Amino acid sequence: MYFNLAIFPAVIIGIILFIIGQRVSRVVNGKPVRILLGLLFIFFCIPNFLFTAYYMHFINEPIWYIKFRAIDNIELLSSLIGIFFGFVTFKDGSLERLN
Repeated sequence: MYFNLAIFPAVIIGIILFIIGQRVSRVVNGKPVRILLGLLFIFFCIPNFLFTAYYMHFINEPIWYIKFRAIDNIELLSSLIGIFFGFVTFKDGSLERLN
């Protein structure tokens, strides 16, 4: 099995984007802006959804997916999920007021 060395920069970039997502979550006020940013960050995660769907055999090997995966270092796009999880996992204390 071929070991793809792009995993190392993808993990580093993912951690950096996670931290950026947390900081963006702290700065952003207002529900509409948070919803729009959340949707934008979900849009960034589409390559991850495609990778997962392919490896779980939900999609076969269509030509568009083969061309997509043939792009050099496309695996680095998997690090974009870091900004989404950083954005949604930030604890701002608003849940504590409910208790």
